[in-house]
Amino acid sequence: DTQIDGSVSTTDAAGNTAEDTAELAVRLPPDVAAPQVLVAQVPDGQVAGAAVEVVAEITEDRALAADAPVVLYHRAPGGQFAAVPMAQGGDDLWRAEIPAGAVNEPAVEYYVEATDAADNAGNDPALTADAPGRFSVTPQDQAGPQLVHEAPAEPTLAGDDVAPGVLAADPSGVAGVQIT
Repeated sequence: DTQIDGSVSTTDAAGNTAEDTAELAVRLPPDVAAPQVLVAQVPDGQVAGAAVEVVAEITEDRALAADAPVVLYHRAPGGQFAAVPMAQGGDDLWRAEIPAGAVNEPAVEYYVEATDAADNAGNDPALTADAPGRFSVTPQDQAGPQLVHEAPAEPTLAGDDVAPGVLAADPSGVAGVQIT
């Protein structure tokens, strides 16, 4: 129930006034609508052993539950779901990480559930406990980049600038190439 304070004043034809205050209890209809949940898809090809952030947009017409209102659930395919409370990251966005130790080949399954103060639970219709989202996991890169280099075709003199050709490739990307 919500209390609304109000006052009433009246004046008669002779100019006499009277005032009174009152409280009015307003009862809202029961909350039967679950929070709306929209989860950003996690792309395939996440690296094994690296934490993965999951972001969800949660909208609720009244109030979310006081304790752990939004929870990220994750598991290895076919395994038991583990729960990670999500933290509000501004506006209606909530964030949590699937821990690095849970990101293993071949894949991870996940979904997000939000609960409101009336105990209505909702999740993204595309990601549920029965049909979770899934992303593939690739092996952790443990080898250095492959280098292919080409010496200048012509001999160079001491003090001349030299620009050798270098090609660096790595499945996880090349952060930089330095020639000394």
